[in-house]
Amino acid sequence: MNSAEIDHKAELVNRCRKGEKSAHYGLYLEYADAMFSICNRLIPNPTDAEEILQDAFVKAYTKLNKLKDNRKFGGWLKTITINECLNFLKKKKVAYDELSQSFTDTEEMVDDGIQIDRETLREAINGLPKGSRIIFNLYLIEGYKHKEIARMLGISESTSKSQYARAKQLLKENLSKKK
Repeated sequence: MNSAEIDHKAELVNRCRKGEKSAHYGLYLEYADAMFSICNRLIPNPTDAEEILQDAFVKAYTKLNKLKDNRKFGGWLKTITINECLNFLKKKKVAYDELSQSFTDTEEMVDDGIQIDRETLREAINGLPKGSRIIFNLYLIEGYKHKEIARMLGISESTSKSQYARAKQLLKENLSKKK
């Protein structure tokens, strides 16, 4: 993202702080697709994912005074969105094996240069044990550190690391069989 885009988004946040409704809509347009993609990867039902997306934006708008740097709105919103997804899953007691229904629209690259298409990757991830699936998503796809994942899920950092390593190994094995 170039500095003009960053400045534009920071200005939208500033205008939101002043209560401009058009700025709220502008921020929504800037971030909705990316945040929906996150929701859709973590929540199996698109209707629920859309509702969670809306909740995340409402929470962000109502807590905007807590954001210290307007330029960091995107990362802050991403954190809120993932937390809203995790809270939804806890409330609904959704099992880990019902998670991770879709990935990005492009081909994904998995360790060691194995290149696969989205559908093949989705199938391989659906075959992962329930304990490692969400950790795989949060670490590799969303870019969270194991310490952050551990805090979000209420597990130890070493559990997050071992579940991620297990998921990677199983994915490699399953994907190499499909070659």
